[in-house]
Amino acid sequence: MTPHPLVTRKSQILCKFIIPHKSQAADNPTMAEPVSEEMLNIPLERISLNPLQPRKHFDESKIIELSKSIENQGVIQPLVVRVHPELSGHYQLVAGERRLRALKMLDYQEIPVLIRNIKDHDLLETALLENIQRENLTPMEEARSYQNLLREHGYTQDKLAERIGKDRTTISNLIRLLQLPESIQNDVELGRMTSGHARALVSLPSEDLQLLLRKQLLQQEWSVRETEKRVRQILGKLPQAGIKKSLDGSSEEKKQMLLNLEEDLQRQLGTRVGIRHSGNKGEIRIHYQNLDEFDRLYSLLKSR
Repeated sequence: MTPHPLVTRKSQILCKFIIPHKSQAADNPTMAEPVSEEMLNIPLERISLNPLQPRKHFDESKIIELSKSIENQGVIQPLVVRVHPELSGHYQLVAGERRLRALKMLDYQEIPVLIRNIKDHDLLETALLENIQRENLTPMEEARSYQNLLREHGYTQDKLAERIGKDRTTISNLIRLLQLPESIQNDVELGRMTSGHARALVSLPSEDLQLLLRKQLLQQEWSVRETEKRVRQILGKLPQAGIKKSLDGSSEEKKQMLLNLEEDLQRQLGTRVGIRHSGNKGEIRIHYQNLDEFDRLYSLLKSR
């Protein structure tokens, strides 16, 4: 197999960074060991899609833009594939579905690829990392991918955060969005509201309240701050027995309620808050970075 005629010198340089040397892979167990360090041509018809692709929504206009860029500049960065686990002579896409779709628009017969040795167990994680690094995923796609990794790999949220280089709170907040009604998840998916709006809505205790505020925020085009304010107003009017009941409930219900309370306090105070609860007592920890922030928090709490 020969290098693709439209693969530029730039991509040959990039190749050295995309594919690790075997010595690097040996030093880093999380780095996939490559089957080949060459860029190769593979018939497009022999490449099947990644069944665990985290990204579900592809903007057709962006694919068209990408195809025009490829037509003018060539393939700057090759696709990443692995040998198909079931079909001899075929390959499975690991990263680069947008590029693959664009190349199909251009009627390519063969395309440049990098072949990597990626096991089934690591396929979702590798695809997720590639998409996160490129900021290609919607918040809901990212949330579903995290949930799948937690379920399939048995990771804790702390372990997952370490693996993918994300803050645990970020992961936790995104996964919580999956508790929202499907209509609100679709709003986030399609950009009708941001993940910030959705995070505010998930603090509400019932689906009816979430859908009611959803309707209002979409009609009146509330900002995230306005949505958070409305949620706080509603929560302030709800009977506090609901909180006590949740803290007395199952461990999962208790954990979720504590996360909701932490996030609400963090929004109100503008700093990190931790809650520890055991039995009928516990503690609330409010973090500050310097004395100026301490003075701000002290004044804020005193005024209430």
